[in-house]
Amino acid sequence: HAYVEKICPICSSAVDDVCPRCEVHGVGYYQREIDLTKLVTNAMAKLGISKMPKVLKGVKGMVNANKYTEPMEKGILRAFHNIYIFKDGTSRFDATDMPITHFYPVEAGISVETARQLGYTKDYIGNELTEETQLVEMMHQDVILNRRGADYLLKTARFVDELLERFYGLKPFYNATTINDLVGKLVITLSPHTSCGVTNRIIGFTDANVGFAHPYVICARRRNCDGDEDSTMLLLD
Repeated sequence: HAYVEKICPICSSAVDDVCPRCEVHGVGYYQREIDLTKLVTNAMAKLGISKMPKVLKGVKGMVNANKYTEPMEKGILRAFHNIYIFKDGTSRFDATDMPITHFYPVEAGISVETARQLGYTKDYIGNELTEETQLVEMMHQDVILNRRGADYLLKTARFVDELLERFYGLKPFYNATTINDLVGKLVITLSPHTSCGVTNRIIGFTDANVGFAHPYVICARRRNCDGDEDSTMLLLD
């Protein structure tokens, strides 16, 4: 457990909570000069990277109470994978909601074998699923993503795997080379105006610029099924 050392924002004295002299609460940050070149060089050395990304962007300031920052290594890896970060630290994409209760495996871009592995063993009238053109009832937690969004999640998955290996010294999780490798993986879908996400499973992809989901899922996001826009992010991100 990390301990945050606090100082008085007026007299700069070290305090536990309230400064006895100035009678104000201490804060966990202060202004100082830093050697940015050294910080970046050390971060790249830790990652085992010798070449800088073409573009490496930062932020103007921290918005959290104690001005916590994430490790610079994460920003460097994101730059290499050309992904962007939301203020909560996640990489996400937005798409218009489209309610759906049934689908054809062929339209979701999956085979009968894949559909059966996902639990779709029968069509909507109870016949054994043997053809990609049979209509099946969608499970409530499943989603069909648009391909542009899936391509972005693929880049995010590659970033997560490289972060696990280079920064944390762990094994990669996704091992994804195409968007088809994301089928069966879990995501969080979220309405931008709320702070509580819904866990979903990717079962396929569409060329339409929408995100297909069961009406129950859309309602769980506190949305109406009338064309609102919601976000999707990888669960491990």
